[in-house]
Amino acid sequence: MDSMGETDSQAVFLNVSFDRSYERLFVAQISILVSLGRIPRCVLEIPEEGQGRLHRILGLLQQCPVSIHDLSRVGLPARFS
Repeated sequence: MDSMGETDSQAVFLNVSFDRSYERLFVAQISILVSLGRIPRCVLEIPEEGQGRLHRILGLLQQCPVSIHDLSRVGLPARFS
């Protein structure tokens, strides 16, 4: 969101794992998005100031018209409700 509070039409929110073993996939996703002229966004760009990760995720989701969610590390069975 810019200073006027508008959604950036090129922004794509990435909701993925941030552990070391996922790093190559994360970098690949960012590279692909940038090559397509998109602006990758993720919760890592917002410093933790006591508001919690979910609050930061929801804030970014509101700014991005598109999001990518990798739920492969959620565990089984994945719960979507």
